[in-house]
Amino acid sequence: MLGGLAILAGVLIAAALWMPPTVHLPRLVHSNETHGGVVHTWAMLGGAVLIALVGALDDIFDLRPEWKLLGQVAAAFVAVEAGVVVTDVTIPFIGALQFPNAGPYLTIIWLVGLMNVVNFSDGVDGLAAGSARSTGSRSRSSRLT
Repeated sequence: MLGGLAILAGVLIAAALWMPPTVHLPRLVHSNETHGGVVHTWAMLGGAVLIALVGALDDIFDLRPEWKLLGQVAAAFVAVEAGVVVTDVTIPFIGALQFPNAGPYLTIIWLVGLMNVVNFSDGVDGLAAGSARSTGSRSRSSRLT
């Protein structure tokens, strides 16, 4: 119960120490845009704070599903407004799929889906945190190669 607040505290401390205020994304190969966009780090973390507060309120007051979903969509919207938008996906052996106009909507759906996957796996002690750590480590190592 309320373990998300401890994880949030760790993320915020690490972000304060090592994250730049903005992240400038590279231009996509097949894009007509002149730049890849900008992610505003502290605004993105505002979405993380919002969903952590929704989770804490749910732990304390046992929120109805409609309110939890509203909080999840609001947190995802904050992240998208901060610049976290998936505009293309590469599928092995098929190629790249681009979503120049639908990207923000698909990103919100994806983030809400991931929040629920983590929430559903949170019933077993340590499963959600361990899965998130493992996934994050694999994601980070694939970017280093």
